[in-house]
Amino acid sequence: MSLLLQNLILSSLGDIALVIGEQYEKYLEPVLRVLKQAMQLSVTNAASQDDEFVDYNHELRLGIIDAYSGIMQGLGSAKCEQYLKPEVAGLVEFASSIGTDADPDLDVCKSAVDMLGDICSVMTEWLKLVNTCKQSSHIQEDCEWAVQQIEGALRS
Repeated sequence: MSLLLQNLILSSLGDIALVIGEQYEKYLEPVLRVLKQAMQLSVTNAASQDDEFVDYNHELRLGIIDAYSGIMQGLGSAKCEQYLKPEVAGLVEFASSIGTDADPDLDVCKSAVDMLGDICSVMTEWLKLVNTCKQSSHIQEDCEWAVQQIEGALRS
């Protein structure tokens, strides 16, 4: 199977989740296993100097990210928290690894940041934490500091 076709298949896994929504739950276990293997391949070989593999890895990463984003949006918050909560640390690590590339691909970087936004939008526990902090006057300063750090990182 061609490498490009493999990446398109990964991306289509997210498209299917978007279309069938919560019914995607029954396919989640094998899909997550495939996506983890793809992430492992990407991270393990990220330092490759082979131009063909570098291009392939960019496409692989886009396919992985598209799949996860589609799954998160398709499943909705409750199912994401139920099934994807254990995946979040690996997804954040995967996104972080993209930023360590010697010459990061901008499309991949944008997609990784979008995926992090998707994670934040479906993990209601995170939203509850942020809202609780925003409502507490003695924590507000810490929240503002955290927001300034994020904004500063986005500007640099």
